[in-house]
Amino acid sequence: LISQSNVPRDHLFTAYRNTQRAVRTNEDLKLIKYNVNGDLNTQLFDISQDPWETNNLADDPGYSEKYDALSKLLISEIMDHGDQFLTPVISSHYSDFKTKQGVSISKSFDAVDLRYTIDGSEPGHDSQVYSSDFRIDSSTTVKVRAFYDGAPVSETVSRRIETLGWVFDASLT
Repeated sequence: LISQSNVPRDHLFTAYRNTQRAVRTNEDLKLIKYNVNGDLNTQLFDISQDPWETNNLADDPGYSEKYDALSKLLISEIMDHGDQFLTPVISSHYSDFKTKQGVSISKSFDAVDLRYTIDGSEPGHDSQVYSSDFRIDSSTTVKVRAFYDGAPVSETVSRRIETLGWVFDASLT
């Protein structure tokens, strides 16, 4: 049980519901990604130095290369398992009846780019990169897909967003 000469795997991928994904390597590194109600959190631990996982190294510049390598490994595992953790979610909202309808897109992994279209076409590597909420003034279909290192890592998600067709103008009352 203690021998390192016959190691069956070099890493372990774990998942908990649709809120957490993690990968742990034989080098005693553990990367955990959380998405709880749209709030993204990341933890990186060097278990050989910190067995109780109390020192989060995710923002430590000395671990940036290891963080990037583990992120790539985690994305690969998510894709290999057909996991939907990387699939973006489109939502729409009116803040009031005086403005256009707002559209927001959420992601569960900070290392991915969300690329979207509002003309009905499939999002590709040349499509608009989502960086913040945007507004629409007419009914449209929003399509979005997650990309990592220029390659798609999720299915395309689409949502038809219907607008009211009018905006309340308080100056007319």
